[in-house]
Amino acid sequence: MACYAADLVAGENLLCMTLKAGTILRYLQAAAELSIPANMMNPCLDITGKQSKYIRDIITEMKRWESIPDRREPVTKAMVEYIFNKGMMISKSNKDNLYAALANWLILGQQSGFRRKEWAQDRSHLKKFKDIQRNVDESPSAFIINDFEFRGSNNKRIDQNSNNAVNRARIVNVKWRFQKNNDNGQVISYVEDKGDPIHCYVRAAKRIRQRAIRLRQARDKPIAIFRNNVQNIKTTYIDDIHIKTILQEAAGAVHNVTKKEELQRFTSHSIRVGACVLLHSQNISTEDIKFCLRWRSDSFKMYLRNIIQLAEMHKNAVANA
Repeated sequence: MACYAADLVAGENLLCMTLKAGTILRYLQAAAELSIPANMMNPCLDITGKQSKYIRDIITEMKRWESIPDRREPVTKAMVEYIFNKGMMISKSNKDNLYAALANWLILGQQSGFRRKEWAQDRSHLKKFKDIQRNVDESPSAFIINDFEFRGSNNKRIDQNSNNAVNRARIVNVKWRFQKNNDNGQVISYVEDKGDPIHCYVRAAKRIRQRAIRLRQARDKPIAIFRNNVQNIKTTYIDDIHIKTILQEAAGAVHNVTKKEELQRFTSHSIRVGACVLLHSQNISTEDIKFCLRWRSDSFKMYLRNIIQLAEMHKNAVANA
């Protein structure tokens, strides 16, 4: 029954939508009533007649999640794949379309937990100041091409200006020149994932570099860019509105999220939330999550939902009983 509760929390229900804790409890109660004609024990209770610990933990976790103010829903791998595949379709006529460009950055964001300012632009800022966001030294806040250093196997240094050498690279080192946590100049390495080419960090980083070169973006300008159509030589920066619009489209197409208030929880910040949830779901330690996603404190825990882990605990407990 705890696994059923976890499925309900994940949106696996007739309405294909997020349910609140109270509604889930009523679903469980209705399901438990099916045990009455067979004179079976209420599956929602333990042997002492109290609510099952696993169900109680799931409901408690759900209530905690509901209580978080202005929370954002996480980007999922399925959403990234939807955007990636749509970008590939459009690439037949425009290789540098928004979906293709955004998908590459989302792949990186799944592992780096990007803050929006670190890679994309704020549309209102662009309109107001007619310029990109900048650091205190007037350099771009978002990544430029020199923030990506590619390496060969065994961390072998290669010529960054050689397309052939970069195309054979197996590692990419990413530099954060300025960070919210003040750990400026931090460099984190990412290695090629041959088993999952779609979500491979290094391949996505190569495509970002290739696009910047193809669109002749200056080396001191942000590289999260795209082109609306092949006839238009002007490039456009990816901004917060682009991100929000396409993430909400993907959430609707992949997870059947239709309610406006639920769709609004998918924003550019959903990328960082999704990175936290993804690493946590793979049982990555707290310290490793903090390092990989560049947190100084444990505040990332507010993003986490432990529903799947709780269901796994229940499954294992039953299997080992």
